[in-house]
Amino acid sequence: MANITLKELEHLALLSRITFPKEELASLKKDLSGILSYVEKLQEVPPSSGELRTLLSGSESQARDDEAEETLTSADEVLESVPERKGRWVKAPKIRR
Repeated sequence: MANITLKELEHLALLSRITFPKEELASLKKDLSGILSYVEKLQEVPPSSGELRTLLSGSESQARDDEAEETLTSADEVLESVPERKGRWVKAPKIRR
């Protein structure tokens, strides 16, 4: 587990111009040490392996394999389903800011 000292934490707070109440430093030290440990664990995994996905999600990927399918129809068929159009132009509501 990566361990950060209170002195390092105070120095980091000084560099980042963040002030913490003294009573929160112990809890913050524990949380930051846990985050650093997790980052160390991630660095051990080669990026090309599937382990990273499992490590991040906690389970195997549920994603399906990519399969090419014919899903788009011709432009004319798409335009036929548009409620308002003028020729090949589609009428859409005005965007207001």
